[in-house]
Amino acid sequence: MPILAFHRRLLWLIGAGMFFDSFDIYLAGSLLGELVHSGWSSIELNARFISATFGITSTVGRLTTIFVPFGVIALFDAGGVAAVVLSISVALVVQALLAAAYNMETNGRSLEAITLQ
Repeated sequence: MPILAFHRRLLWLIGAGMFFDSFDIYLAGSLLGELVHSGWSSIELNARFISATFGITSTVGRLTTIFVPFGVIALFDAGGVAAVVLSISVALVVQALLAAAYNMETNGRSLEAITLQ
């Protein structure tokens, strides 16, 4: 089977997802080290953060990397660019409605003003 444009597109999409997944992992490591150095966090809090987020985000990131390109390509083949844009718009509206339904807000506080209990 020859390598077609479809295969190249799929390879680029998977590669981009893997790049951002690894970028997130390496960025978290250096950021947590700096937070300990500045006194804003501790080793115990960093361990909790890594334990709580690493498994979930890695699983979601890898599953997204695997399945989203297939969905985008299927939507594009079925309805063109309009189908992809409409699907992304619907996903963003659903996300906004969920944020409003669960009353997710910052109450006017910045990240620096929020303290850990």
